[in-house]
Amino acid sequence: MSENTLLNPDSYNLNNGKTILLYQEFLIVAPDAFKSKQTIINGDVNIDSLEQDQEVQAETGMNIIKFKSIEGIHANITQDTRVLLVVKHFETGKLVNRSLSFKTVGEKDLFVSKLFNYIKNDFTYNEFKTPLMESIHTPIKMLYHLLSMCIIILMPVLYIEFSNPKRIPVVLVPVVLFVENMGYTPIFKLMGIITLLCGLWAIKRFVTRTNKLVIKKKD
Repeated sequence: MSENTLLNPDSYNLNNGKTILLYQEFLIVAPDAFKSKQTIINGDVNIDSLEQDQEVQAETGMNIIKFKSIEGIHANITQDTRVLLVVKHFETGKLVNRSLSFKTVGEKDLFVSKLFNYIKNDFTYNEFKTPLMESIHTPIKMLYHLLSMCIIILMPVLYIEFSNPKRIPVVLVPVVLFVENMGYTPIFKLMGIITLLCGLWAIKRFVTRTNKLVIKKKD
């Protein structure tokens, strides 16, 4: 690691008030950027201890992620300040997701660019549009749940209407009274409105699909 990088790491502000200090071989999430820089410069803490010892982490308030432990980086190119780092635990080898939320999209983009510059020899870089099904998944899921709720309400009412049971469950009395007075039209209109709104939502999400970035460690 060069002396200049050790003395002057790049810094990026996070939404939680902490700062990322980006070195050539690792990054540190620090509550106090100046104090953390001095700790590293003075050698007051061992880098391996900072990664492995929870007491050292609690004492310094710093968390370290070594580049060699990173397996992947995921981010949206625009409209999002978050970056997801997939990190392999130093001891168990288990993959852990570390989410970083930056102050601005610009800072996030600069961080990703500089980080990739450090690790590019061992990683692949891919940009692509959000897949169709992923972009419309949320509206379709919402539509499914809302229509299912309407159908669940309607089915017992239809059963009661055509079978004329002697007793009607108390929970269904308001619905039965509503249907007797208003008919089924309001319910079908509601289902139509729900379908229309979710359909428009799905179209909007498809049209405004974001560019995704995936950086993965080479095999």
